[in-house]
Amino acid sequence: MTKTGRVTKIEGSRVTLMVQPSLSCQGCGRHFCGARGREIGARNSTGLPLKTGDYAEFSFPAFGALKAGLRVFGLPVLGFAVSYFMGGYIFETSEELPRALSGFAGFSASTLFAFFWGKNYARLPGIVRVRGAAEPVGPAEESPPEECPERTAG
Repeated sequence: MTKTGRVTKIEGSRVTLMVQPSLSCQGCGRHFCGARGREIGARNSTGLPLKTGDYAEFSFPAFGALKAGLRVFGLPVLGFAVSYFMGGYIFETSEELPRALSGFAGFSASTLFAFFWGKNYARLPGIVRVRGAAEPVGPAEESPPEECPERTAG
């Protein structure tokens, strides 16, 4: 998936981009889903010439969302299951409380591990093309179309 954003900060090969919502999000006007402009980090590992104010295209890896979902949700569940069953062997008991506490400890440790693993710089999307400062990104700053029922209705 390739998106475009405006460069707001450059720190070595790490770049901060301001990404605007799509046209369909602009037309809604409700913003319940949180579709506002947001800043994301990207990496410029190829050394493309960038300056603040330029528009740059960046891409996410093909299976990046799947891997992130497995890391964020699957790893803590796996940590809980392994710790829960190992707690029974370590404490040599069949009582629920020691097993549940060890499972919770495994869940907490694997959640922290997944969080810090996700902060890894190599997992940031990569910049693939510079579009220059004159090419806009996303929708223009204009009023929504007249057929938008959310904006025209009372």
